[in-house]
Amino acid sequence: MVKKTESPTPVGKSRTLPILFLLFALLYFAYESFDDYVKRNPDGTYELKEKRKAQLNDKVRRMRESAETYRLVARRNGYYQCLHCPNGTFYLYKGETAKIGITIQGESKRYKPKYLKRMNLEYVTIYKGTVQKAKELEVIEIGKYPLSEENLSRPDKPQGELIRYKLARPILNLGDQ
Repeated sequence: MVKKTESPTPVGKSRTLPILFLLFALLYFAYESFDDYVKRNPDGTYELKEKRKAQLNDKVRRMRESAETYRLVARRNGYYQCLHCPNGTFYLYKGETAKIGITIQGESKRYKPKYLKRMNLEYVTIYKGTVQKAKELEVIEIGKYPLSEENLSRPDKPQGELIRYKLARPILNLGDQ
């Protein structure tokens, strides 16, 4: 009989090094420095690098464009993923709101049709206009959601087989945005 002289790797040690390496790599690649955004001119003054200027101009341009506030609504009765429910799912009836959001990209760029079909959701535009007004409406709609007719029609606590009860916000909204 041959005896092994190597000792087994202690539990947990084999995972520590890869996790530390991954954490270090994330921090390294996420780090941004002054020099990433600014260049020094020959006269000693500083200015933004062209790439940074383009990023800022693009952000400002997009903010000035039109935006839309939308709802994602259930296409059929059934269980849907819930980002803030204790068990992770919630039963919606067809037409009930799963998410209230805002986009400047439009429906086709915000959500791929395959995603909406796979998730059994329909994109419904509720406002088109300025980014500020669209954002205001999003905040108001999410904030008033607890008092919406669809939410108030639900029981206070789950009853029977269906996981349905009153919610603080739509199932795919994590916060008031």
